[in-house]
Amino acid sequence: MKKMNYALIFTCLLVFGCAGLPFQRATVFFEDPIGRLGIEEIEPDGWELGGVDLHLGIPDGGVEKSEEKNIVFTQIEKGEGLKTEFTRYRTDSYRKGFQEGSFILRSLSRFEGLKGEVTEEVEMTARGEIVRLIEGYHDSKMGKFRITDWKRTPVFPEGRAKMGDEWTYQEEMQIEFESGWVKRQTREPYVIRAKSKLTGFALVSGRRCAVIETEAFQTQLEKIKVLWKELNLEIYSDIREWMYLDYRTGTVIARIVRSENRTTSPDASIMDFGQSLSVYSLTE
Repeated sequence: MKKMNYALIFTCLLVFGCAGLPFQRATVFFEDPIGRLGIEEIEPDGWELGGVDLHLGIPDGGVEKSEEKNIVFTQIEKGEGLKTEFTRYRTDSYRKGFQEGSFILRSLSRFEGLKGEVTEEVEMTARGEIVRLIEGYHDSKMGKFRITDWKRTPVFPEGRAKMGDEWTYQEEMQIEFESGWVKRQTREPYVIRAKSKLTGFALVSGRRCAVIETEAFQTQLEKIKVLWKELNLEIYSDIREWMYLDYRTGTVIARIVRSENRTTSPDASIMDFGQSLSVYSLTE
């Protein structure tokens, strides 16, 4: 399971890769995914009112499979924008880590209808802290880049969390981009600072889950070179995530992410506003 790295990767795709995807003009509209995911809000029981241990666990058999459906609108103006859709299929494999209490997560992803794959391998703790990057490479029609450094503080609090409890974490990723016509000249990493809150409980596909809402804001100053022209971009992202965590097994059953992105440049007539919806669900 990855937490906020979708936002870091998505920023890269906005800057470098989305031009390779098919877009068509359409009215900006997102269906509510709650019903499709089978999510039912429930009242907490006595045990849950006393606090639950939020953590990530290794699944039986050491393998999980999931899908993530994405809808992206860019160049939004007067309720319309350029729309693209894609589905990411991911297989996560787990094994024991080298540090006490850690595990190694290797994720292999492919995109429906597109060639290429994404490979990510990290060592992390049960609280979601990334303690070591082993490998990270994205090679598809959506973009091509390598993750050279990846750090994340714990995404879950220590001890039992009660409804209304809040906590923060930070995620940092260094990207090396490869392209024949676009070159990333920025040396600074992508940084996400997030604030999470345990807001309630829900049944998802019959499994009792803690509902964790996260908000994150990112402002990235990006310098790129397109052929012979240098451009300075300012990218602002506003991200909202709803995670449905089976707190007994440490399994993320579902996740909904909504984001807004604004990109401007003083060097060119660039002013883009985009919105996206990402819906993750465990398939097996």
